[in-house]
Amino acid sequence: GSLTRDLLFLYQQNQLPASLQPQIITSPGRYELAAGLALSVTNLAPAEVSQVHPDHTHMLIDPMKTPFPWVIRSAQPGERIRLSPGISTLISDLFTNAHIPRPLRPLLPVLSAGTTVFAVPGLRRSNHGLLPDDPKAVMLVTLFGFDTLPIEPQTND
Repeated sequence: GSLTRDLLFLYQQNQLPASLQPQIITSPGRYELAAGLALSVTNLAPAEVSQVHPDHTHMLIDPMKTPFPWVIRSAQPGERIRLSPGISTLISDLFTNAHIPRPLRPLLPVLSAGTTVFAVPGLRRSNHGLLPDDPKAVMLVTLFGFDTLPIEPQTND
């Protein structure tokens, strides 16, 4: 579509950053990214969890298992995200399977705590930081602007 062409044109003209500037998250707040994206981290009371319907842009995280500081950054070459015990996938494969245009991939956030990637907001979260049945604390991570990115489903014709 025209939005895809516009963003790709801006990228080719060096008007979009080549990657995200890493940001350290030490507490809840709103973090502006690139290409119209923003990440919000909100502290929820455990009783509020039932009111949230997690999806690809809304993720519930257990901060007891995934303590601050967190880092928002671009994916690194060969980096993996653990989906379940013993099963991981390359983040680049997540981008490919979601039909993310190559120029936009470095602009999509990866969230890590220490050396552990626990989410690629907009696409997938890891099994690290899953909420227990009776959570003591809950963080809601929301990615704004993802649904406006020029991601067009591909067909295998």
